[in-house]
Amino acid sequence: INTAAVLMMFTTNINAEVKTQLKYEYYTAYADDESTLLEAINKSTPIIEDNRRYHGYTKWHVSWRYRWSEDEDGRCQITSVTTTVTGNILLPKLEDANEEQTIEFNKYIKALKEHELGHYNIAKEAGNKIDEYIYGLPEMDNCKILEKAANDFGYKTIKEYRIVEKKYDADTKHGKTQGAWLEK
Repeated sequence: INTAAVLMMFTTNINAEVKTQLKYEYYTAYADDESTLLEAINKSTPIIEDNRRYHGYTKWHVSWRYRWSEDEDGRCQITSVTTTVTGNILLPKLEDANEEQTIEFNKYIKALKEHELGHYNIAKEAGNKIDEYIYGLPEMDNCKILEKAANDFGYKTIKEYRIVEKKYDADTKHGKTQGAWLEK
């Protein structure tokens, strides 16, 4: 076995890094015996998009930073990459619920949380793809060309993964196929 090749396998990605940060936030839905769980959460949700009420929402952002080294002749090569994926998931918390509503809510919120985590996982996939691509960029004629290649790919990838995210919602019917659905 070639020792240099083995060493390269272990050092190739040593300066690439994807950092992740996920926060949960909650809004309060107040239950009562006259309202269904769906009515209680619909009345309380701050998430309204295209005149539709949603019970959960995931907002994510992917950013990347990189360093390069420039040779005497102006050629430029990436030396390190740090990609950051942040996310905020907004979910309901239930107050004043009776036992039946609490049982139904606990089942529902587990599925809703799982659906919203799917959105965040899409962001993490985008972040990993960007990080790997930028770190793998070959040496280029100058740093402006290298910077353009890195940033163009990053922005293009974000656009692609926003489309993936819309398809995820369409395929899961906004979580309905995952159990994140209240009938009444």
